[in-house]
Amino acid sequence: MEIKINNIPTESQNIAYNDGLNFGRFLENMEVVSYTLKLSKNQFLALIEADYNQIRDEIKADDETMNDTSEFSESGYCSLEDLFTKTAAFSDIVKTYLGRLLLEKVVIPQENPKYIINSIGGAKVEDNAIIIYGKASVT
Repeated sequence: MEIKINNIPTESQNIAYNDGLNFGRFLENMEVVSYTLKLSKNQFLALIEADYNQIRDEIKADDETMNDTSEFSESGYCSLEDLFTKTAAFSDIVKTYLGRLLLEKVVIPQENPKYIINSIGGAKVEDNAIIIYGKASVT
């Protein structure tokens, strides 16, 4: 895993994430920076595929019951690996359903972090890697 703050690599012990209800909210006086978190496709699959499959199946059942559509229906309820090729759906699903689950698995809680991840802007597939990006606050 590789973490960058404003495109500069940083150590994982400098990072924490906001697991509270105010995730995605920034106060006016907060210093905000951009972050990227990069994982190989294999790491991403190992960490999140079971969660993806469970969420996808629940959303599919809900879509069918409610005669509704979702990011999952638009991607054909495909496998996570197939989702890598569906750029917009992949980003939306990671941002909405998988991002915080992933952060919980890869960001080790720190007592005095320099940065706190507080949003997920999206995700993209680049070569053989998954890049999650968003905003963090400076502590």
